[in-house]
Amino acid sequence: MLVPVIHALAKTHETCCLALTTAKMVLDAEHISSKGFKDLLLATDERALKIGGKLVEGLPAGPVSKDESIAYLGLSYVELEDKVGEKEAENLYSNKGRAVFLPVNSLKRFLSQERPDLLITTISPRAEEASIYAARELGIPSICLVDLFARPSIRRASQKQYADKVCVISEDVKQLMVQYGREAGDIFVTGNPVFDALYDPDIESKAKSLRLKKNWGDKKVILWASQIEPSISPMNGKKGDPQLPNKIENFLINQVESEPDWHLIIRPHPNENHTAEISGHDVEMCDQSDPLNILLKAVDAVVIMTSTVGYEAGLVGTPVISVDLSVFSDDTPYSELNLSEGVKSIEDLKPALSAVFASEANNEKKINAVNTHNATDRIVNIVETILTEKMTGEM
Repeated sequence: MLVPVIHALAKTHETCCLALTTAKMVLDAEHISSKGFKDLLLATDERALKIGGKLVEGLPAGPVSKDESIAYLGLSYVELEDKVGEKEAENLYSNKGRAVFLPVNSLKRFLSQERPDLLITTISPRAEEASIYAARELGIPSICLVDLFARPSIRRASQKQYADKVCVISEDVKQLMVQYGREAGDIFVTGNPVFDALYDPDIESKAKSLRLKKNWGDKKVILWASQIEPSISPMNGKKGDPQLPNKIENFLINQVESEPDWHLIIRPHPNENHTAEISGHDVEMCDQSDPLNILLKAVDAVVIMTSTVGYEAGLVGTPVISVDLSVFSDDTPYSELNLSEGVKSIEDLKPALSAVFASEANNEKKINAVNTHNATDRIVNIVETILTEKMTGEM
């Protein structure tokens, strides 16, 4: 989300990027220089290094370097221990893991050294959240980019002390934040830079070409965008049904087999271990080589639980039906924000799909969001305004 903004701002401003743990590999791939937690360490941080070294033992190898993991875990744990005491820190970490970290002092140290004119970050918790609190303590203005519409994120960004300005994806999200207590003047509807690439002036013709290539003819094509469903939600602790995605998929397969003019495309989540065998002329696995925005425009309906594919489909004008049975449904309220037609049972999928296919009006329904091709420009303009106000003493 931040990469396009960083590239745009680097053309005219000096930028300093703090890539917190896994973000480094993203910035490295974009040839953006960055610092990490290991760059926050001082010679006096022996305690953090010792604790971080212990915490990193036994952790599986991943994309984050060992030195970075030691620094992140050590600095964060020391700050937690200083705040709540040794015993309580041990209890919190053993029960909740890294979710209990909020390294405000470490980020305050970094910002005190860099003294930026403006902090820009995402709505991610822990270190990014801590950077906003640290900036406020130091009198540094901040902008928070809210990527989608997860309710915990919106509630956090709606706090009056949380960032000076907030950028959101749609007017619906802005109004929800106003309901939660945020001043409307602090919220800007910019869209999400991630979706800038969805814009294609030739999308209509490319979608028609894809349908011809796939030989779908006049079939009503349904895209099922699957996802992993946990047994317990890490966001709200609700019990889930890991078999829910399979149940939805099997139901859709059965409906397609009974409806000769329907066709189903199954798109597993990248982290999903999809082993079911697909048989039948009107059921196919998604071809990952097809550009997603063109595919979403080419199909007639998209079925999701809470996948972001549903939001992308809405942006290109394709009807979305959400099965509101996931442990994430309450926290990712597609239907509540009028981003989808929600169903409360799997069996209700068939009448919902039939209604979409029978109604031209439904096909014209689009997400109440800004155009998808210039979110980066909108955010950069807000940055320039804030910097100008700061220079003239108006902020």
